[in-house]
Amino acid sequence: LPIGFRFRPTNEELLLHYLRRKTLACPLPAGIILDADLARLSSLKTPCA
Repeated sequence: LPIGFRFRPTNEELLLHYLRRKTLACPLPAGIILDADLARLSSLKTPCA
């Protein structure tokens, strides 16, 4: 990828190329998207408003 490339997939691209494949347990198009359990990261918790 060229320097300065921005990863900004559309909602449609996310659904078609990543989330759909993930829910069907199919291989993903690239191994560059990592999973993270945000609920387990206490530093990211936001206070209740």
